[in-house]
Amino acid sequence: MKVVVTLDDSQSVVYLDKLRGYPECKADINGGRATFLLPLDNIYACGTIRVLNKITGEKIFYHRVIVEYPKNPKEVILVKCVIPGEPRGYTFQNRTRRNVLPENFSEPE
Repeated sequence: MKVVVTLDDSQSVVYLDKLRGYPECKADINGGRATFLLPLDNIYACGTIRVLNKITGEKIFYHRVIVEYPKNPKEVILVKCVIPGEPRGYTFQNRTRRNVLPENFSEPE
């Protein structure tokens, strides 16, 4: 997954959430743009969150990018990548309600 963040200030610090000093997941900053390359085949490399919808087969990948400005408070950007999948042939079973109590059962008052 490729994430590009436009930076307004050259003094800004941009990093992935909870991975500020991690060298393998640093952004490439070039011309006011910070680019992250997050591998989707190995989500553990940079801490990407994967959600799989088993009914639709859709995969959703999440991460947070933090931008710290020198004079303004930090900004948190949620990035998301959706990969559509093929629906699987799940069938839902209809269950009938059954009586589990005996016929002559009476609750005490």
